[in-house]
Amino acid sequence: MARIPTHAVANYTLTAVPPEWLLVDSGACEHIIAEGTLNTPKPEYLTRPVILDTANGSIQVDRCTDHLLGDIPLDKCLLTPNSTCNLMSVRKMVAKGWEYHQDKNGATLVSPQNKKYKCREVGGLYYLDETAATWTAKAYVSN
Repeated sequence: MARIPTHAVANYTLTAVPPEWLLVDSGACEHIIAEGTLNTPKPEYLTRPVILDTANGSIQVDRCTDHLLGDIPLDKCLLTPNSTCNLMSVRKMVAKGWEYHQDKNGATLVSPQNKKYKCREVGGLYYLDETAATWTAKAYVSN
C-alpha cells in the first residue's frame, strides 16, 4: 500500500469550524473528505488502498469521490472514515491551473478563469466552504 504523509493540525482550531468546511492545505498531496460530512456522489474504489499518516495515527483509505464546492471542482477526493477535518490540497489545485495567494491580508484561491475566492481565517488557518465559495465568486469575480 502507498503511504501518503499529511501534516499535523492542532485540534483546537478544528473544533471552531463546521465539519463541512475544507481546510486549505498547502502541504496535503490529496484532497481529503471525512465520510458523512459532505454530500458527495457515490464513491468509487481505488485500484489499491492507501495509508494516510496523520497527527492522530494512520488511516487506510480505499475509496475516492469527486466533489463540487460551490463552483470549485475537487477531483478524486480521498474519502476517509475517521478524519477530523476536510482538506483541500493547494498542490492539486495549482496542478489544475489554479493559483493560491497568501499574504498579511489573507488568502485567495484564483481559478483558471480568474475568479477569486477569499478564504476564511479561523485560528490562523484558512478554510473554504460552499457559502464562502458562492459569496466570494460573486464579490470578487474579475471582469
